[in-house]
Amino acid sequence: MIGGASIIFFTFILFFIDMQADLSKLGWIMFYLSFAINFPHFLVSYQILYYDNAKSFFEKYSFVWAGIIVPLILLAFFSYALISSSLQLVGWGVLFMFLTVGWHYVKQIYGCIIVTSTRVKFYFSKWERYALRGNLFLLWFLTLISAYRGIRDDLSFYGISYPSLNLPFYLQVGSYSISTLAIGYGIIFLAFLILLGLFVKKYIVQGAVPPFLAMVAFFSIYVWYIPVFYHPAFYLMIPFFHSLQYLLFVMTLERNKALKKASFEKTEEKKRKTFLIELYPYILLSVVLGALFFYFIPSFFDDVSHYNRGVFGSTLYLAVFALFINIHHYFIDNVLWRKDNPDIKEYLLQ
Repeated sequence: MIGGASIIFFTFILFFIDMQADLSKLGWIMFYLSFAINFPHFLVSYQILYYDNAKSFFEKYSFVWAGIIVPLILLAFFSYALISSSLQLVGWGVLFMFLTVGWHYVKQIYGCIIVTSTRVKFYFSKWERYALRGNLFLLWFLTLISAYRGIRDDLSFYGISYPSLNLPFYLQVGSYSISTLAIGYGIIFLAFLILLGLFVKKYIVQGAVPPFLAMVAFFSIYVWYIPVFYHPAFYLMIPFFHSLQYLLFVMTLERNKALKKASFEKTEEKKRKTFLIELYPYILLSVVLGALFFYFIPSFFDDVSHYNRGVFGSTLYLAVFALFINIHHYFIDNVLWRKDNPDIKEYLLQ
């Protein structure tokens, strides 16, 4: 779940699935799996913010910012875009979503590495953390260079066209033109060598190596993100593996909470009952809410609303709901998964 399955699937797809293969069946499979994995991974973050932290919600400005101010801003933005029939504004919303999603992916990988390392008493120095974060964020930037070079007219999300960043294909260095993609690969390679050097030094001085799970998480983002590894079949699967990775930590967190609450019961029967009541309705609710807010509710609005379909197409609300939740999810996670969060310390890092 932490990324190993994605590496295995990537290897299989790379060697055995043709780049030109018909992906319609795979697309439908991933769509149905979204109801069990992708959609719940978004909605469970709402449960953690608004339900798990209900008692301390208004005591933290960061929670108020992510839980009230950000969604109000997003609601105002998309409401104005729809009222004014501005495809351009919604398109900018799509681009902003992809920027935050890319940032979110690498931050999640960083969190996976830190948590799995801390649990086995492997700690990073300040410079090792800098090198690790630098490597991951540079990797994210490389994907931007790859995806948003030049002006493109084939970028769409649920039928909503969105702009390219029009990044340059080449940079002029003296009398030479150098590919921006080649520069990106060079910087990534250099950053990886620096990180590798720091860990070699740590092994020589302390005899310590990063735990296997941390390394699996780290290398999984390489097969997800490095442009040279792009395969259209695997590309459809990346959000699934990202969500699976997220749910590993959420379910660990919630399972440990349920176990603690059950431990206060006097009999084994009551302990088991309390554990089931605390954990499984929580999981079921995330599945139900995911299906409602990613598919059934927006599909209903698409069917009954009288918006300008000539401008927005026929799946506007499916797009807007997905945009809202994706962007909001980034801001929610930015305040939840922090080392100063007492739940993280107690239920994940111990």
